[in-house]
Amino acid sequence: MSAALAVARAVLKDEKLNSFEKRRLVENFDKVFGLKLSERDEIPVDIPAEVMDMVNKREEMRKAKKWAESDALRKGIEAKGFKVSDFFDGVTVEKI
Repeated sequence: MSAALAVARAVLKDEKLNSFEKRRLVENFDKVFGLKLSERDEIPVDIPAEVMDMVNKREEMRKAKKWAESDALRKGIEAKGFKVSDFFDGVTVEKI
């Protein structure tokens, strides 16, 4: 187990990997080793419909490669107190 933890630590320190790749690798380690890191207690947050509409519109802009519009929507979402994080398989929205 200590060798596996050493590998996990090396992955987290690897500057060639971006934060999204590191997160996915840690999630995979979690599944393999049964660490249950993903079962942390989370406080559910109600995301207003207006914010979710902005998130969905932003996704459309990203798919259309309309980066300026996407960035403007991100700033609008942040102004409403929420943070959008992009992952290769979707986005997450959390209260800031």
